[in-house]
Amino acid sequence: PIITEFKLSNDYLDKLQEKRGYEAAYIISSKFRKKIKTEILAATKLISTNTDIQNQLIKAILEPSNKRLTNFFVDIKTGDNSYKAIFEKMNFKKNLFAVVIVPNNDIHKTSIRIIISAFIMLTIISIWLFLIYSIIIKKIIYSLEKFHNSSKEIIKGNFENTVDIDSGDEIEDLANIFNQMIESIKEAETDLKNEKDRLAAIISNIPVGIILTDTENNLILANNQAEQMFQFSINPVKGKTILQYIDNEEILKALIDAKTHEKEHVKRELQIEINEGQEVPSNIMLTSCLLRNRKKENIGIITVIRDITHQRELEELRDGFLKTATHELRTPLTSIIGFIELLNTSEKEELERKKYLDIIYKEAKDLKIIIDDLLDLSKIKAGTISMHVSNINIYAFLDRV
Repeated sequence: PIITEFKLSNDYLDKLQEKRGYEAAYIISSKFRKKIKTEILAATKLISTNTDIQNQLIKAILEPSNKRLTNFFVDIKTGDNSYKAIFEKMNFKKNLFAVVIVPNNDIHKTSIRIIISAFIMLTIISIWLFLIYSIIIKKIIYSLEKFHNSSKEIIKGNFENTVDIDSGDEIEDLANIFNQMIESIKEAETDLKNEKDRLAAIISNIPVGIILTDTENNLILANNQAEQMFQFSINPVKGKTILQYIDNEEILKALIDAKTHEKEHVKRELQIEINEGQEVPSNIMLTSCLLRNRKKENIGIITVIRDITHQRELEELRDGFLKTATHELRTPLTSIIGFIELLNTSEKEELERKKYLDIIYKEAKDLKIIIDDLLDLSKIKAGTISMHVSNINIYAFLDRV
């Protein structure tokens, strides 16, 4: 058998108590002849001289709930003093306990020191966070305020308010990209304004009236010709239903019919008074059709109004000219045909036949003159007529006319 012997003395614990200020003891609890024997092997003066403390320590070791624990704590009290007893089983001897007794006042002081230390640490962390906020977060907030102010100016249409940040970090890069975006928007806005002005100038100078309404007949756009024809100004009418400002029922019917004729134009020829006190109403041609976007959705109605009064006058002149020319051509042709038939059936003498032929010749010459005049008119219209200048007898010319 191997016999292990160790000795624990009070002197060692007394020296430990002098250095650390802790009251300590070694307690052994073993089973001998079916009886549990617990005794204090060594202890500092407070424990070795105080039977009450000894009994409380032994009672704590014998407590069944503590036997399975390697470490446990027990509150003990003697007189007016209270302590915290800390037990730990020794690794080399499971039934040997090392006990350290600490006054509760010291624990409270330690707790206070821990709390104070924690408070100091939290204060330092708070100060550090405040410094971070002041240096970094405040800088970020300042930069964001610049972005915010610049964005508000852009919404108002002011593209001169750029974001100037010289931080040498990602925020400066973001500011540079933001400024480039502003410049691009500025150029795009300039292009859009120029295009808008160009389109407005084109629409205003188109020699026909143009009215653009939404699907509810609210006015979106009208050019100068349309304003003149219907005698309204676009500024007070824009955004309102145009039906309230047009009295002509045919025009209203055409605007309404344009909604139902989705695949064809609605055309109307009307007579209206473009100017007040106009003796003869003007003829206009009204054409309406639906407008669709890329999704084939109806987005509005465009109406084109053309003043065809002059065109109709020209057509009347043309018709009158054709009637006159036809009459003038028919008269000599009738004479020529009649005298030719008379010659074919007549048994007149030579003198009478010569008289008929002279009439036929004269009528043929008149017919040629009329045809030449028509050819000259066509040459004048085509711009290919050639002038022959010569002296004439004005008296003979007036007499002939």
